[in-house]
Amino acid sequence: MKSSINKSVGIMLDGVFAVSPSLSGFEKVKALGPNVRRFIREDKFAENEIVFYRDKWWTSEKATLYADARCLVHSVQLALSGQPQSLRTPNYDTAFHHFQYAFDTTRQGPRWSFDAAGPNDDFAPQVHEWVAAEALPWLNRLSNTEAVVEYMCEQRSRFHLSLLLWAMGDRSQAHEHVRIWLRQLHRQIEPRLARLAEVGLISKADEASLVRSSIQMEERYRSEVESWILRPPRVLHSSDRLTRTIGCQLCPDGVFDQLLHPARLLV
Repeated sequence: MKSSINKSVGIMLDGVFAVSPSLSGFEKVKALGPNVRRFIREDKFAENEIVFYRDKWWTSEKATLYADARCLVHSVQLALSGQPQSLRTPNYDTAFHHFQYAFDTTRQGPRWSFDAAGPNDDFAPQVHEWVAAEALPWLNRLSNTEAVVEYMCEQRSRFHLSLLLWAMGDRSQAHEHVRIWLRQLHRQIEPRLARLAEVGLISKADEASLVRSSIQMEERYRSEVESWILRPPRVLHSSDRLTRTIGCQLCPDGVFDQLLHPARLLV
């Protein structure tokens, strides 16, 4: 019965993507794990995925289906991990750094519940409505570097944004995001400090100092972080770009149209 529900749900999902002109760029690809259907479109800038997956309590008597949208921006992936990745053909030995609708702080993904009879006639229109009103606008927004930086600002991804801006050549604003991130007084920061030192955003001496600070009592930790912030950055480059204001005031002039290919981010 489980495979029967899978089949009927899959057929209806295929129909939704087959008849909608706005989804013509999506291709059905092999389902992985608990996925019932995966649909992907891609270009040089990013891979977009809309996925429908089962819950772990799926039985012959009842079933719940969830949907999600994911966007892997190649330049962000390279800036954050130093290695390429793919939603179509994942390399599970490499970390993923993609955006996900389900983890958007302002969103709530859909769900559909079925009994043994499977989906009814309302299912396909509901799927189409969610895709058209939610998934596609969310994915389409992340179609250029400027929009990605704005989105990361909104999501308060300070650490990741610092790495992206550093790779883009915006050194001063990358340091500013590191300062904002440090003021949150995270405790288990060793791996992230190591990454900042690896790319040259902080020095090895800074890394050691901040690790020591992170194991102190909160007031001492805060005091040490503030003292570090007041010091000039030890790693600076003369090629720092002037920045212009767009939303979070952290976007360098002219950089967005230069990053059409992920190799541009290797610095």
